[in-house]
Amino acid sequence: MMFPKMTSLMFAALALVGCAAMPAPRNLADAQYQPSQAIEAPEAKACVDPAPPPVVASLQPMSLAVVNAAQDVIAAGDRFKLM
Repeated sequence: MMFPKMTSLMFAALALVGCAAMPAPRNLADAQYQPSQAIEAPEAKACVDPAPPPVVASLQPMSLAVVNAAQDVIAAGDRFKLM
């Protein structure tokens, strides 16, 4: 009778060996990541377009006729990578 009790006690102890406490999550205080959370801010922040890069200032506008007359640079089946 002693053997089954000792065996069950050993299995119970072995089952708890792998248990460990996880660190607490570091959620931001004002993060609203669940749909059930209501926005607590009195007014929503407006979306603002980012400023264009400085290289855009040096570009010149082209007429649509020049663009339509130009040969196609990218055609069907071409592969390219955007970075």
